[in-house]
Amino acid sequence: MYLRDIQLDLPYREKTNILKDIMIKHNCTYEEALKMDYEENWMIGVRRRFELETRCVISMFLRLLGKYKTKNCSKIVIDCVENELTKKYPCYMGSCSGIGLVRYELDYIKFFNMNSNEKKQCILQIIKESFYTIGKEEKWDLNPIEETITKVQELNYDNSWVYGKNVKSPNKSHTAELYIEHHIEKIDFFIVVRNKQNEIIKKKLIITEKPSEWFYAKYFGKLLWISDTEINLCAKNGFIIKNVSLE
Repeated sequence: MYLRDIQLDLPYREKTNILKDIMIKHNCTYEEALKMDYEENWMIGVRRRFELETRCVISMFLRLLGKYKTKNCSKIVIDCVENELTKKYPCYMGSCSGIGLVRYELDYIKFFNMNSNEKKQCILQIIKESFYTIGKEEKWDLNPIEETITKVQELNYDNSWVYGKNVKSPNKSHTAELYIEHHIEKIDFFIVVRNKQNEIIKKKLIITEKPSEWFYAKYFGKLLWISDTEINLCAKNGFIIKNVSLE
């Protein structure tokens, strides 16, 4: 099978002192406090934020890696956990139904306090160490992983690329392309217009979205000139996602 996805996750961390405060405040049981803490504090403020902020580097790594054959994993889930003295990290937990599970020690508060570049370096390091841990046990070919890590570093973690083919304007004097810049906190879609000398004469931001495929995948489409100064971004079924005037 081929590797399709990598997911970095922050499983819930139970804090007795916080739960006791919730129990007192809401006059509830420990189990009810657990549910409240997870839904109101952890799920969105911590876990969801972490998932969003890690997708930029994961997306770049997978795009540059291309097809990578594994014996038993189409997805790698890396659970970022607190240290347990009895375990050595990263710790490969095996695979089930095509999903390989790794546990990796991470101080998520320290991660959230990093700047964007530091976060990108941290995410790549987590991926690197996790893959080496799995690869050595499963006897994977790690050369493509090493080459991809080097590419990401050489590109200075800049996850920018052109999606699809460029298209010519009706008067044949210009081309347009869908250009994407994927950052830690957001993803931007641009229309870039070039002249016959391949020089950029316009770069127009058309969409800004949350940096997860769950939100932005729907914007991957084809560009269609409808005049020399107007372009539609269309879905595969022909539905117009965005109409853009270049004037």
